[in-house]
Amino acid sequence: MNLESWTPYDIARRMSIALGTLIAVTIWGTVTFDQGKGAWEGLLLGLPTGLVCGLVIFGGWALYLRSHEQNR
Repeated sequence: MNLESWTPYDIARRMSIALGTLIAVTIWGTVTFDQGKGAWEGLLLGLPTGLVCGLVIFGGWALYLRSHEQNR
């Protein structure tokens, strides 16, 4: 898919998937690290987990798209 031909709908769809995944991973991290700790401690551990996982997933995806476009 040519990145220059993306419509606003394509961009909004990808951004909503990215945001949804980030929220889901943050909730997962919060619940996982909240075992036996206070809620704030779980949130403080879960938020960075979600951010790092989101950056790794979508950074890798963006690098893949970039290299795929250059190989055409």
